[in-house]
Amino acid sequence: MNKNKFLKITLIFLLCAALIIFTAARTNNINDNKYSSIENSSNIDGGSSGEVELSGRLRIIGNEPFSEFVVTHEDKTDYYIKVDKSEKTSLYPLQGKKVTVFGYLKVERNRYPNPAYDHDKHYIIIKRLEAK
Repeated sequence: MNKNKFLKITLIFLLCAALIIFTAARTNNINDNKYSSIENSSNIDGGSSGEVELSGRLRIIGNEPFSEFVVTHEDKTDYYIKVDKSEKTSLYPLQGKKVTVFGYLKVERNRYPNPAYDHDKHYIIIKRLEAK
């Protein structure tokens, strides 16, 4: 009887280990080429240096103190703006207006064990912002 119990426990342990390894491999698989040439996308104008120029409407999403500024492009893609708290106050009057942002694009890939929740978050690190 002890031998049967030991075999069952060993089998359960091996199945759990295999599940964990499979899940970790799925979560860390970011070698998809979905955004490999994001600078050449039709959404933004980018050069070989990684700088981008993006036009869209400036919006605030979320609730304070965790609100974030985004530029919403015509194709409904949101580009989050990385700014310091001191720079945030200068952006509040531009809320809802069309702006052109010059800066660097960064794509953060969020992968989960359930692929239905996978998403990419686009950030713009601003060098310059012009209101139209």
